[in-house]
Amino acid sequence: MMKIALFGDVHGYFERDRVSAIEVFQRVVGSIEADLLLQVGDLCYYRPLPRPVYWIYGNNDAPALLRERQRAGPELHNLRLLGTGEVLTIRHGAETLRLAGLNGAHDPLCYRACGSQAEEIRRQGFFVEEDLQQCTPLRGLDIFLAHGCPEGLGICWQGQEIGEGPLRELLEQIETRYFFCGHVHLFHRAHFRGIEVISLAEFREEYYLFDSRTETLERIRTRP
Repeated sequence: MMKIALFGDVHGYFERDRVSAIEVFQRVVGSIEADLLLQVGDLCYYRPLPRPVYWIYGNNDAPALLRERQRAGPELHNLRLLGTGEVLTIRHGAETLRLAGLNGAHDPLCYRACGSQAEEIRRQGFFVEEDLQQCTPLRGLDIFLAHGCPEGLGICWQGQEIGEGPLRELLEQIETRYFFCGHVHLFHRAHFRGIEVISLAEFREEYYLFDSRTETLERIRTRP
């Protein structure tokens, strides 16, 4: 059994308490009883963390700045950014999980970019078609992380269904047990061809504990 902590977008402030979300996040990371900690992008502020957190970046992140800070010293060593299409094997006791992810958000105006233009798009926190193609052949995964949510899964905002077409295409091709995403700041669970998709609300609202054996999900209200 593995207890997995799941965190949605971390940007923003708790205005009433005059504390930033990242400060509360640091505290929760240090105190939560979990074996693996995952975050789905828009972390925004890059601070030392008391324990390893595996994550992907979102459209409000600054991947170039993060890499510069990581090269400058070891203070961010617990901030484990997954490479797009990279597969990590996580072991805890007798249990093994295979984890992968896709960095960035979808922008239809930039999606077909290639070459140096694609590199600039990535630096701005978005993915391009080539990045998606790195992930579609992945098989035998337990967990896949994406910042945005696939379309066609009943995720609605102001009465309109939302989601991204390319991420739906990815969902149709990838082989994973769980697909965790954020970006839209809405909690939603759906099943698609044997894959459980969970959209995570932003951290200022709640975070989650997932039990890999029982597949139960606990929603925990965030307290500044």
